[in-house]
Amino acid sequence: MQNKQHGRDHLQIRLLDKYLISCNEDLVNIIPGNGVKQNSRISRLESEIKALQKEVEPLRIEQYMMLQWSNQNTTLAQKNRLGVIEQNISELQAQIAEKTSVLQKLHQE
Repeated sequence: MQNKQHGRDHLQIRLLDKYLISCNEDLVNIIPGNGVKQNSRISRLESEIKALQKEVEPLRIEQYMMLQWSNQNTTLAQKNRLGVIEQNISELQAQIAEKTSVLQKLHQE
């Protein structure tokens, strides 16, 4: 985007070397939106959700293994580790649920 000043309040803006727009205001005030295409935002959210799901997988495996091999002689460190794993899983699931709800709202628009 190139800006050229002509006169005190006159602003000419060339977009993509195809369109020349003359205006007295900044384009942010004229063109609505944040400049991100909806399809791009949707695909970005989908890839973030997949990445979060990949982070959850090893934690769930570790949690499962700890629960299978635990017996009544589990140490305090093992119990603490299991609590940390469960907390991390719940945080990641909350992030996934939040991003999924945003994604569903975008699909409805």
